Amino acid sequence: MGSGRSLGLALAGWLEAGSPGLDNGVALGNRLVDVLGAEQSLAGPVRDLARRPLLRQALAGSGTARRAALAALVV
Repeated sequence: MGSGRSLGLALAGWLEAGSPGLDNGVALGNRLVDVLGAEQSLAGPVRDLARRPLLRQALAGSGTARRAALAALVV
């Protein structure tokens, strides 16, 4: 399984379970880096992405708010 898939599955599980700390960029980044395991070359970019308010807004939001945050992240 690829790193992106592992990260996505872990994040989906956390969101579904309502895990605390997903609104904190540092905590989210650390959790995602833990999922990466030996793939440390991605640690910096993953931590940077986790600290972006738009990502956390997309994770917490729904509907139009989520779509707007995701669209802004793509740019």
